[in-house]
Amino acid sequence: MLIMEGMGPDGTRVLSKYGVRQIFSNGGGKATMRDSVLNRPRNPTGSYLVSRCYPRMDMEKYDGIPFTLPTGPWPDYGLGAMFFLGNQGEIFGHLGALGGVWFVAPGRFSYYLAWAAFNMFKTYQATTDILNAFESASNFTVTSTDGGEEHWEEIPVCGGEMYEDLFEHLGIDSMKKLLDYLDPSTPRSCDEDIGLGERMLWNEAVVDEIPDYMMLL
Repeated sequence: MLIMEGMGPDGTRVLSKYGVRQIFSNGGGKATMRDSVLNRPRNPTGSYLVSRCYPRMDMEKYDGIPFTLPTGPWPDYGLGAMFFLGNQGEIFGHLGALGGVWFVAPGRFSYYLAWAAFNMFKTYQATTDILNAFESASNFTVTSTDGGEEHWEEIPVCGGEMYEDLFEHLGIDSMKKLLDYLDPSTPRSCDEDIGLGERMLWNEAVVDEIPDYMMLL
């Protein structure tokens, strides 16, 4: 409905175009630290990493982690949606409290994924490869005029050097490799090389990230 500017699958108008534009409008202003999580999680498994591209990397490393990670998952927060950086363009969406995400890449794709998870942070990160697959298959191109002749060209991943490419930054080709490094909770070979060095065990540390009310539930 959102990708069709308020129209339902049968052509019936559900929302006005103005309403959809309001949902996707910029409401966060241009604060200096708008792309940073207000409370930096105590370990990287508590970060909302759901895409491949980010505004910038944090200058501070987590304890025991030999690399830096993004400061936050979105460059802005609008009136009704979070703004994410896709491989080839801006993506609108929102994350649920206990699981569930929806993404809309105008003119390209949209999807909704729902679940219920005790530790939603790691589950969010696990969906990154889904979003990356949609992005990689969208074949988004733009027109460019060079010397008076118009031609079509693909937008480079993360805008070339405009934004940080997490995969290139870590030398990985999927978020699963980062998750296997941070939280090797599923059976796998101990000598498996995932490209990030020796794996760290964060299972016990993750418990500290769970609010008391969720422990009660």
